[in-house]
Amino acid sequence: MRTIPAALQSELDGTTAALCHLLTVTRRNGDVARYAAHQAPITVDGQTYYPVAGLKVSPIRYRRNSPGSTVDFETTLSDDTGSLDEDDLRRGLWDHAEVVISFCSYLNPGNGKVDLWRGFCGQVDMSDRFHAKIQAVGLMSKARKITIPRYGASCRADFGDAKCGKDVEALKISTTVSSVSGYSVVVGDAAAQLRMGLIVPTSGESVGEAFEIRSVSGSTLKTYLQLRDRLAAGDAVDLYPGCDHTLDGDQGCAFWNNVVNFRGEPFIPGDHTVRVRWTDDAIDGL
Repeated sequence: MRTIPAALQSELDGTTAALCHLLTVTRRNGDVARYAAHQAPITVDGQTYYPVAGLKVSPIRYRRNSPGSTVDFETTLSDDTGSLDEDDLRRGLWDHAEVVISFCSYLNPGNGKVDLWRGFCGQVDMSDRFHAKIQAVGLMSKARKITIPRYGASCRADFGDAKCGKDVEALKISTTVSSVSGYSVVVGDAAAQLRMGLIVPTSGESVGEAFEIRSVSGSTLKTYLQLRDRLAAGDAVDLYPGCDHTLDGDQGCAFWNNVVNFRGEPFIPGDHTVRVRWTDDAIDGL
């Protein structure tokens, strides 16, 4: 049950109320951004919410027996102050960010605010007409995820986590970026086992982010996404190796001398065994 400040409730009980939406976005790196669907900054409860051009929040609907509520908010993208940063959206800084939608009186912000909805950023759609639509999913969406491990041929552990047990800090390479072009990053020092690993900047504009390495050729690393202005020559980075989550692959547990912690079941028969037809002469399907 929501608690509405008495002053705000009094305004709501009146004949008119000047209300606007407030958005509080907390990114995974801990940065907090606050936006208001208004023409001027609004300070509520000691926090300032900045106007965003064209910000529109869809109606919030709750349905019984629904897997979870979703809310869409739309905005225009430009270089003007008061708009969302297009590069931030493309760089994935909004992915899985926590969103809190509130409302307040823009004429009397001292009356406080009321939180209406809480969830996480999901799919982001951007058009070539400088328009963005962000879908946020409710907290119940996490209840639909499988929370227990399933059998499979691949290792379920993430390389370097507690289940894997491999000390990736001892394997990392600290170096600097020489040049960046499209998907390619040239660094001062590299190794073949960096494939499927990570580039983690320790200086520059992208501190706190990580970029997956698709392939390695000498000192050139290729990533899955274009880095645009995310890395620049001279940036310091830590390079972490990768694992292909197999038992005996090129960069599997055998390669890393970590078979004892392999968490897959490559020798359990798969679905294809159900389709086997036994004949007098042979076994079809094998």
